[in-house]
Amino acid sequence: MNGIAAIYHRDESPIDPALLERMVDRVDYRGPHGTSLWHEGPLGLAHLALSITPESFHETQPLVSRDKTIRLVADCRIDNRPELIPQLTDALAHEHKDVDDPTTVITDPDVILAAYRKWGLDAPQHLIGDFAYVLWDANHRRLIAVRDPLGVKSLYMMQKGKVVCFASEPIQILEHPLANRKVNLDIVAQWLVHGYHTRETPLFKDVPHVPEAHWVCIEPGKPPRQKEYWHLDPSKKIRYASDDDYAQALREQLARCVEDRLRTTKDVVYTELSGGMDSTSIAALAKQALDKQGKTLRAISFYYPNSPEYNEYDAIKLVAEHIGIDVDFIRDEERYEEKTMPDVPIYENPRLMFT
Repeated sequence: MNGIAAIYHRDESPIDPALLERMVDRVDYRGPHGTSLWHEGPLGLAHLALSITPESFHETQPLVSRDKTIRLVADCRIDNRPELIPQLTDALAHEHKDVDDPTTVITDPDVILAAYRKWGLDAPQHLIGDFAYVLWDANHRRLIAVRDPLGVKSLYMMQKGKVVCFASEPIQILEHPLANRKVNLDIVAQWLVHGYHTRETPLFKDVPHVPEAHWVCIEPGKPPRQKEYWHLDPSKKIRYASDDDYAQALREQLARCVEDRLRTTKDVVYTELSGGMDSTSIAALAKQALDKQGKTLRAISFYYPNSPEYNEYDAIKLVAEHIGIDVDFIRDEERYEEKTMPDVPIYENPRLMFT
């Protein structure tokens, strides 16, 4: 859960660096491993770092290309790196990244920048993972904001006249004096009545999400452009010869998804475990993958001794014993008391939490 922010003045007037700093300070909890800012003339970019994957400890953001024509801030985890990097050899070499040198560290932002060099605005179509990023292309004088296909990473925007802002959280954009703080009361009502709200409708009326699976392109003298780069095709069918083949294909896909989320330098990984099929399947596959790496999986589980209809304690114990992992049980009435929680930072994916 990194953090990003961007301010751009389409009329080329200089931004206020103090405003960019306030946008960073507003969400400083997103940057336990440091924050960095860059600004020049009409543009400012900021990044708050939370390093989890082995490569992320080598990131320098805002990332700048060697010819200084491209700058990038990203909150990202790119999962199809093994397939992408061989396709990006030339673009990475442009950045003095030799993919054949085992000592070369290629970060996920490096992959995004190289993909943009190769495919331009079509780059997001080639990326698989969770990502939100803002990229400045000085050659074309355009600012591009992109959000992953399922909208796992958050990215908000504001356009007021010649001012454009992007940020990981709306409270960052609300630091701008032009931002309208008026709350959409329909959204509040949906939360209070149903516990959820319509994703397409923003909580703050003038600070919407960049829609999932979309890019937004801002260029001087042109209306902002927005395009959907991916959608789920309900007519597409995958056929296998037997039920066993379907089961094997599902297992392979799920195992790959779990392993993609286990890129960490840490020796212990925590997963949230209930008695249901989803979390138990994830835990079993994560245990197998971590065993191969010589690492340990532990679980956090909530149980409800005073509500038998919700209490899955016995099922969780059976699953944990079968898989071979230890569980930290937390009573429901204690779950919000800090003293009962293991010393584990909780990130945006509650299924897999890294110590």
